[in-house]
Amino acid sequence: MPKYPPVIRKLFLDSKENIWVLSREIWEDSDNEDIESTVNIFNEAGTWLYSFKANKISKVSTVRNDHLYSVGKQDPVTGQQYINVYQIHYNY
Repeated sequence: MPKYPPVIRKLFLDSKENIWVLSREIWEDSDNEDIESTVNIFNEAGTWLYSFKANKISKVSTVRNDHLYSVGKQDPVTGQQYINVYQIHYNY
């Protein structure tokens, strides 16, 4: 464990009962969409399964029906905002 544990931003529960933990800095913190959040996935017993970094997952994201839904940044000129949808593929 690090000296100071990372800040937990969000938890998701997917259809396989895996827990997704979004931690560390997210793009909303500095308004910089290039920041990559850390995502760790654990099974329901708490065993670590997988870790990755992504800049499309944030505090306005959720997992439903094997899809990740994430709301993007609002365009300051047009006011448009999009929901990005990603299919989750399991390798086990």
